[in-house]
Amino acid sequence: MWLTLTGIVLGTPCGMWLVAMLFGTMPESMDYIATYRINSFIYTAAGTCALSFAVNRLLSGKVKTVDMVDALKGQE
Repeated sequence: MWLTLTGIVLGTPCGMWLVAMLFGTMPESMDYIATYRINSFIYTAAGTCALSFAVNRLLSGKVKTVDMVDALKGQE
């Protein structure tokens, strides 16, 4: 979950910069203004956290049952 939250915090400004760069390369004849609403950021962050939480819950039980020694021996 910490990696998810870090990705959201670092990815939001990077995504805004990427959108600004993409719209900066559009020709003058195309008028499109990028608008950011706080609702979009909240919904996206909540959806990302919910999906990450669900995946962590589904896989945490399976990871505990893996025998690491046998898993590594199978790779030899």
